[in-house]
Amino acid sequence: SDESLKEIKKYLDKYSAISVREKSGVSILEKIGIKESRWVLDPTFLLRTTDWDKIAGKINLPNKYLLVYNLNRNPRISQIAMKIATRKNLKIVNMAQSLTFVKGAKNILYPTPNTFITMFKNAEYVVTDSFHGTAFSINFEKQFVCIPAPRFNARLESILELINESD
Repeated sequence: SDESLKEIKKYLDKYSAISVREKSGVSILEKIGIKESRWVLDPTFLLRTTDWDKIAGKINLPNKYLLVYNLNRNPRISQIAMKIATRKNLKIVNMAQSLTFVKGAKNILYPTPNTFITMFKNAEYVVTDSFHGTAFSINFEKQFVCIPAPRFNARLESILELINESD
């Protein structure tokens, strides 16, 4: 709201430089009179794949699998994942959040950060609604499908636009 923006501006005026991870954030800041903000990449893009490899952990996963990372409990994501997995003859590994399981998949509940990295690193394909799911798919050069959540997609839309994958 305009009222919230006025309040936020009071605090932001104290800074000599501001960076945002959403392209739309630059426009919002300009709207309140902050002209020198910069759109920057998420820190997950600052490391090379070889750096992420050093962080990856050990986990027993199928040789060829499709990874599902569904933060918003969207049943459409599981449906799309099952179709792709069947077509490509892949097992499904589901990174389960909030006890959201995929029937017939290897469901891994709340993986450690190391396991999280490993699951993306070793996947053949990823289906996600998450910015970081998309970011790690890009980092590890995976084929992926991104199903945006109903709201709060600015960062996701920004990165997909940057790599010319807005559709």
